[in-house]
Amino acid sequence: MIKKLLGCSLLSLSISAALNAQERTIEEGADNQWISVFGHYYRADEEKFENIQIFEEGYGYGLEYGYKFNDNWATRIEWAKIEIEEGRGIREITDESIGLDAMYFVNGSQTYLFGGLRYQDFAQVRKLGAIGLGRHWTLSDRWKLVTEVTGMHDFGEGHRDMMAKVGFAYTFGGSDTPIVLDDDNDGVINSVDRCPSTASGVTVDGMGCEILVDSDKDGVVNANDLCPMTPTVVRVDSNGCELPMDDDNDSIVNAIDQCPNTPTTDAVDQKGCSIFVEKEVEQTLRIYFDKESANVRSADKEGLDAFVAFLNRFPNTDAVIEGHASAPGAADYNMRLSKDRADAARQYLIDNYDIDPDRLSTRGFGETRLLDTANTAEAHEKNRRITARVSKSIRTKITTD
Repeated sequence: MIKKLLGCSLLSLSISAALNAQERTIEEGADNQWISVFGHYYRADEEKFENIQIFEEGYGYGLEYGYKFNDNWATRIEWAKIEIEEGRGIREITDESIGLDAMYFVNGSQTYLFGGLRYQDFAQVRKLGAIGLGRHWTLSDRWKLVTEVTGMHDFGEGHRDMMAKVGFAYTFGGSDTPIVLDDDNDGVINSVDRCPSTASGVTVDGMGCEILVDSDKDGVVNANDLCPMTPTVVRVDSNGCELPMDDDNDSIVNAIDQCPNTPTTDAVDQKGCSIFVEKEVEQTLRIYFDKESANVRSADKEGLDAFVAFLNRFPNTDAVIEGHASAPGAADYNMRLSKDRADAARQYLIDNYDIDPDRLSTRGFGETRLLDTANTAEAHEKNRRITARVSKSIRTKITTD
């Protein structure tokens, strides 16, 4: 029981020391050999001892010597004393074990995998294969804490044992001058290099990480800048090279922009000029008359104002006033009447809106263009009318909205 308490205390001490120890790899010193003393907990296969099933676990101590060939590979020889206790604490079985291992330190760290052989003598010689995982925890320049777990397989009986050990190792055998490694050749040794794979030629800080230098102040760091001497006043692309200027933001660079101040809403051609199209605009006027009369009966005031405004906006346009009659009556009579109605509407525009007479012409269509062919009073009233139409082809911009 005392030995079990001692083992638990030793394991707790190792965990505490491991959490507070500073990690150290072989490159920080040239020590390539060590001697270790350790205590261990041993649990045997429950069928290992015939007729004595209560002998299963115990404790012991041992020594080991190790030698590192390089940062990754090492070998060691181990001697251990094993005491398997009877469950009631009355007696124990004692054994000596000798082991030989090959060790691999993962990525040059202090964590290692190992595999090897064990020779034991519990009343008979036993040969076991061993594999395990361990770690060296740096306590000082020469001293390390050793923690390890081992699994073993008896080649003869097929038994499986396990062992957990904690010890202290003293390192020696190398120069007092630390081995200084700098794998990425950035001037910062591996032990303090936080960015161990920086590209060759870049400027790094004291932790080995790239300093993002932008010598020409264009917003693109030197490492990515294909045009490292661009003036600070120009715009650049993601490679640090000057972008052609486009002051009016129409996607046509200044060098070929023949219309440098186009509005941003305009669609432009390949020369940077606004694109225009010819658009036909027109205005229509309707005036109605009494039966068999050329006197103006009614006119749409809003329509008249819009018609006159159109004429005033486009002074180079001319309007054609068309007169129409309803179906009743002789065709010749209706033709004359429709022409009289057109002339009356023309005079109405001249007298009331001061329209230049030369811009107004008239034409009679009689009953040839009826709006309503029904023989009703309502249809006849609708057909007694004049229409005036004026149109203009204008040049208008295409916008990007």
